[in-house]
Amino acid sequence: MSDPFLIALREALQASVLLSLVLFSPPARDDRGARWSAVLGVLAGLGLGLVAGAVPAAARALGSHEHWTFWRHATESVIFYGSLVLLIRRPAPSPLLMRPGMFLLGIALVLFESRTLAFIVSDMGTVTGRPAVAFGWCGLGLLAGMLPLVLLRGRLRKLPFSRTFTPASLLMTVGALRFWFGGLAELGGESIMIPLQKGLQLFVNESMKSIQGALLLTDHPFLDVTFSGLAQYLGSDRSALTATVLFLMVPPVVILISLFSRPDPVVDGAAASSRRRQDIAAFRQDLTLQSAPVLAAFVILVVLLHAVNISLNPLYDPEPVPVREAEGTAFIRIPISGKAGDLGDKKLRKFVYYEGSKQVLFIAIMKADQTVGVALDQCEICRPADWNKDARGYAQQGENLFCKYCVTPIATSTLGTPGGCNPIPVPFRVEENTIVIGRDVLVSTFDKAEALERKGTHL
Repeated sequence: MSDPFLIALREALQASVLLSLVLFSPPARDDRGARWSAVLGVLAGLGLGLVAGAVPAAARALGSHEHWTFWRHATESVIFYGSLVLLIRRPAPSPLLMRPGMFLLGIALVLFESRTLAFIVSDMGTVTGRPAVAFGWCGLGLLAGMLPLVLLRGRLRKLPFSRTFTPASLLMTVGALRFWFGGLAELGGESIMIPLQKGLQLFVNESMKSIQGALLLTDHPFLDVTFSGLAQYLGSDRSALTATVLFLMVPPVVILISLFSRPDPVVDGAAASSRRRQDIAAFRQDLTLQSAPVLAAFVILVVLLHAVNISLNPLYDPEPVPVREAEGTAFIRIPISGKAGDLGDKKLRKFVYYEGSKQVLFIAIMKADQTVGVALDQCEICRPADWNKDARGYAQQGENLFCKYCVTPIATSTLGTPGGCNPIPVPFRVEENTIVIGRDVLVSTFDKAEALERKGTHL
């Protein structure tokens, strides 16, 4: 039962980093009321999130995982771009506005993570039959993760946060770190990068189709249509990547411009030349310190863009969607068409089922003959080393799946056939337009796959 402790510890440590920046940087550093508002916001967000994830009635009433993911990304975007609002706004917000703002910021720092944490720990407790023990370990992990902030608060107060951060750069840095931390790794990382790019591409595509339809310039299957090339370009991965880069880079670039465009200090009134040199040196030192966190956030964003493969890579590798067995049954039911999408588009879908500490990843796709194939997201032959986890599983290009380790193309028509680099088949049946998989069958197939001798080269 150490998994709930380790998961909670990691999330609490991440929250401690963000909270320490908020508490010991201006303006909260000089306002006791603002500091307590942020702390109370964190406690409120933690409590609300735990209730939303652990209490079944509350979970059903407060929406699906997809809704929470959307609002998480929306909140991260508001925090990130709120830095520009603080940069433009003159004068600074009054304490009457700042304290409620700090309270809301404190809620946003932990609400979504605590809800997902409670969801996972609740499942672990249900599987083991000891939910109280699971939440006990979770509570210990949260306390252990927050302990460094409590013990080191005296040292943190001595750090030059007041000279390093402005309110705008602080909020932008918190937003960038939120992007970096993502969601719980157990739910696929939930990074904003991939849905942002896909969302922008879908928005431009639909907008161009509406414009073409209004101008009676709809696409023709054989003839070139005016502006069709422009519409295809604007709706491509390239333009979506450009829009994503602009979205992420505008706040740090604007803040850097505002810092370096400040006029030099007026030193004509200083009688001694040594005094003038000291004033200029102090100005340049402050400029260096204040630009450091902005540049660090810039680097983080660049690394994130690379890490999530927002590029022109043609391989389609969707994020896994968490699933659980239907209430009162031992079967996982996945609609072939529904709110989560329609397998009729013949695109790869990935799912993850949690059995205690196990993460069972499996895939589903509609074949060319309109039948469905289901298999584990792993190969009998290719078994990358633990440090090369990104090479595990499958991605899609056109009508073929590709083993990400050896890049072997696999026709989707062969999904469900064992052997070679084909995905390991999972028994299932289709009932009323729904894929039905036995929980025990899925887990036992996964256990047998894990017990296979490793045959990869571990490159």
